[in-house]
Amino acid sequence: EVARDLYLRAAMWSGEHVDDADAAEKTLALALGQDPSSSEALLAIEKLHRADGREADLVATLRSLAALAQQGGDVGREPSELRREAKGLAETVLSNTELAEEILREMLEADDADQWALAELCAVCEANDSAAELYRLLMRRLELSADGAEMRELRHQAARVAADKLDNTAGAIDLYEQAFEDDPSDSDASDALRKLYAGSERHEDMLRLIERLIAMSDDPDARAELQLE
Repeated sequence: EVARDLYLRAAMWSGEHVDDADAAEKTLALALGQDPSSSEALLAIEKLHRADGREADLVATLRSLAALAQQGGDVGREPSELRREAKGLAETVLSNTELAEEILREMLEADDADQWALAELCAVCEANDSAAELYRLLMRRLELSADGAEMRELRHQAARVAADKLDNTAGAIDLYEQAFEDDPSDSDASDALRKLYAGSERHEDMLRLIERLIAMSDDPDARAELQLE
């Protein structure tokens, strides 16, 4: 602790009186070596890494700060806030999609209910055509969501992935049925169910659905068309 404090004072002196950022950073690294949990040293390093051209170092430092905050260290920000900034820098400034994805997975390892990270990782999986993981993440988001409109969209998206990418007809039907039960006016869900029921020869389910649609419809032409099915 004494050695750490001496290194910190030397680093502050180098930065403030000699204007030698390199020397200050080296001394701060020594202080951090003496005490890896020193938020003071790590925050001072972050300040140096915010200089132009140091974005890669800044990303690494933000991740270290997030890890420290997660362990109870006082760094003035939440771990998720620090990792969000790191992910943004990795993706935009560094154009490093693999690093951005790694940070997202780090966020979910820390908190598997982080809805922002789940949504961002869904976009990554969709871009990578990773259908199985995309489906799993969408189902997790659906489990966490309490917003009706969002739940509808998540069910439809997960059902499309199940039917079109995973050949999981039963899973798709279950999701569309939930969407239809929540909102019987959801024509996208009922249209998809009619198609899926027909393709899987679920005639009784098809009949029940058509009967409900007929009972709900106020349009004589639409009712007549449904009766022909």
